[in-house]
Amino acid sequence: ELACELNGVLDEQDRCACRDGWTGETCGVLDLAPVAVGGGMREDGNSTWGFTMAGRMPWRDGKYHAILAFITDHAGIESYGSHMGLAVATASVPEGPYTRPTDHLFGAVYAGNPSAAFDPVERRYVTMHQGCGPMPQPTLACAHGDPVMAMSGASPFGPWVEHGPVFNGSSGPFPQWDQWASNGALAIAGDGTAHLMYRSHAYTAGGLHFGERLGLATAHTWRG
Repeated sequence: ELACELNGVLDEQDRCACRDGWTGETCGVLDLAPVAVGGGMREDGNSTWGFTMAGRMPWRDGKYHAILAFITDHAGIESYGSHMGLAVATASVPEGPYTRPTDHLFGAVYAGNPSAAFDPVERRYVTMHQGCGPMPQPTLACAHGDPVMAMSGASPFGPWVEHGPVFNGSSGPFPQWDQWASNGALAIAGDGTAHLMYRSHAYTAGGLHFGERLGLATAHTWRG
């Protein structure tokens, strides 16, 4: 019900009974489990942007793996256009702490906001990320915002194969949604069907930001 922010229903006393995963008087607060201090990942002097689990179970090495956007050379978050690629981090428990076993980055600079999933049909790990793909030089000026790019690998460590853009912004008349599409979040169903939630922007002909919302795109496979 709206009074419960669509995350619960009102009982006979007009109090919200929240669905699993939500709490608070109006069910507007995530009911998160406590997390120990020191989890996640942190490297002094280095910045990350986006962090996603590569599968819900430990890999063959008994560790959990995550894909993250990593900014090299202690450059700082403002240098994402010239220093940000993708990295793999591992931990012995899901909450971490995570560390990078290698300094190697994959994905063209720039590559950010990764979202990883496992394809049970092709038996491959898939990572979708923002970026322009391989370019002669690092760039922030993609053709339509930041196209959602796809990469795949046989393991969380790769080798990762770049498959190019699988979802581009729209080039239709102004103002129109999806003229800038970014920040994709990937889910792959048991039959291989791919669902991509993304951030959609619209602009006027004069370049004025018209608004933003969430969009949902689907395809028979993650390849589009």
